[in-house]
Amino acid sequence: MRVDDVAGTLATAVAVGAAVGVDNLRASAGLGLVSPVRARRVLVVSLILADAIALVIGAMIGVALPPEVDSWASMAGVVVLAILAAIALLGWPDDGPEGLIARPGVAAGLPILLSLDNLAAGAAVVAIGYPPVPTIPVAAGVAAALCLAGFVLGARLRAIAALPAQRLGGAFLSIAAALAILDLR
Repeated sequence: MRVDDVAGTLATAVAVGAAVGVDNLRASAGLGLVSPVRARRVLVVSLILADAIALVIGAMIGVALPPEVDSWASMAGVVVLAILAAIALLGWPDDGPEGLIARPGVAAGLPILLSLDNLAAGAAVVAIGYPPVPTIPVAAGVAAALCLAGFVLGARLRAIAALPAQRLGGAFLSIAAALAILDLR
């Protein structure tokens, strides 16, 4: 493979990683504000693993996915973010988003729903003709870095925020949902 081919492949991988990781950056910043430390660690690992696995599965099934899957997957992520934002802003249930996020079903289901767009991205990259290696591992690494950055940002804001963390987290999740809706257009 020529050097310019390698550079183009790596640039594509970074772009794909940034595109699929930006939703987790926004979501993890909000979740970093409202989640307790232990739940935050579980969510970080879960989001990173779900993103990477979805990229790999997408690459393996390649062109078998219909194009409609991408828009459906993105919409599922928007709905999840909007529901979490409403819970944080309204203070429901009694233990707030901290209690909800700490529940095992949410800790497992949330990363899966937020990584559905990665499934379509992995399929699209391979369908276009880029080699799965190094494209998928580099994209997964970039997405993981964005996810970690979001959690660190959210945790830092939680430490210095004048507003209650739950309300600030709800505002961040609302903004993330609104930006995700704009991305669908």
